[in-house]
Amino acid sequence: MGRIFFVAFVGAIAGLVAWAIVEPFAPKSIDSINALSSPEWQRWEGFFAIAVGGFIGLGIAGANGWYQGSRVHLMRSAALGLLLGAVFGSIGLNVGGAIGTAVFGNAGQPGQAILTTIMWRSTIFLVFGAMIGLGVGIAGLSMTRVAQGVIGGLIGGFVAGVLFDLISAMTASLVMTARGAQDGGVQEIGIVGRATLAVLLGLGIGFFTGIVALVAKRAWLRLEVGRNEGKEWVLDFPQAYLGRSETSHIPLFGDPNIAPMHARIDRTGGRFILIDGGTPIGIGVNGIRVPSAELNHGDIINIGAYN
Repeated sequence: MGRIFFVAFVGAIAGLVAWAIVEPFAPKSIDSINALSSPEWQRWEGFFAIAVGGFIGLGIAGANGWYQGSRVHLMRSAALGLLLGAVFGSIGLNVGGAIGTAVFGNAGQPGQAILTTIMWRSTIFLVFGAMIGLGVGIAGLSMTRVAQGVIGGLIGGFVAGVLFDLISAMTASLVMTARGAQDGGVQEIGIVGRATLAVLLGLGIGFFTGIVALVAKRAWLRLEVGRNEGKEWVLDFPQAYLGRSETSHIPLFGDPNIAPMHARIDRTGGRFILIDGGTPIGIGVNGIRVPSAELNHGDIINIGAYN
């Protein structure tokens, strides 16, 4: 659970940073936001979607890459997360907006019933979150992680969308007072709601993606002896390589006897087969050297100084 909370925290911080960057550019004059379809508002929303999606993708994918165990995983995952989060975030907000408008009409315009507006908003951000989660999953280079990212993003986006208008309404008086605005007329009061939205999106996608992965995981390795003792890797790739290379799925550093790609684990249906890569020191399972072996729950893999 520690990893889940850490990734969720990183996602929340990433969302907050994205909001802090884009919020100063949000339209402030009342005339420019009477209609959410105004060109000025749409341009800013596009900027918001790219920034929030990109930063959340960068944070969550980067954190997952860091947990993988090498700088290569960290840098590759962070770069892919930034790019894919920005692209899919932009697509998600546009697609979500189109679906929300098709179902609920102009529910986001001032004067609409709060319940209808919440349903409209949650529909938009459900799609927005799912698309950012999709980008995070693709950055993990695993179809399993893609599905987990989409499900986590759906939940995180929905929760953020539900709370946006409630928080905006609760903080409306405070926002108008801070801006020196008078009661009456149409006011733009979404600044706190947008901050909360960005944070909850990052938090929710990071947390629920981790929860889905935890519930769905079928097999994993835990390092009992060696550098980074206690670290775990979920076996969610068709082939997982173990070795000294920073690009291996399960990096094992510090032992020069371990080859860059020392062994691999093939997943075939529900079976996991450990195969030696033809190395001088070979591999062992439960203390017995083997060229290959089907792994069962509780087996101890021996590679150099690692178990």
